[in-house]
Amino acid sequence: MGKQPDQSLADIHVFFEHFIRAFLLTATTFTQHSVWSNTQSRPRAIEYITHRSRQTEKRLALIQTHFMPYQSVVLVSGVYSDKNDAYDPLFQLPRTDSFLRNFAKMAHQSRDLLKQRIAWMERVGDQQF
Repeated sequence: MGKQPDQSLADIHVFFEHFIRAFLLTATTFTQHSVWSNTQSRPRAIEYITHRSRQTEKRLALIQTHFMPYQSVVLVSGVYSDKNDAYDPLFQLPRTDSFLRNFAKMAHQSRDLLKQRIAWMERVGDQQF
């Protein structure tokens, strides 16, 4: 693989930011949103979520995450590398006010901790070289 640990965390941070933004926008504005994986360059965090294909018995990369709003939930679906536009449901998240407040709070705290960890790893890496 050859990826630096801080780069893997940075990739997760980027995916995390897009996922949070898309979910909160979908839940509050009642419009659909998608998060695409960048398959042209190196693998991203979103590609680590895989699906076993029933036809080919191999693992498939998730290339898009789609957020579909409903009355009381947001359905999170995925498009895999062997399918054109077929969305496979992954999970649901509630659209209640209390859940959205707690999700936003947890996301903010997690984002800050991840940023601190990335900064710490960069400092340690700079000191070693």
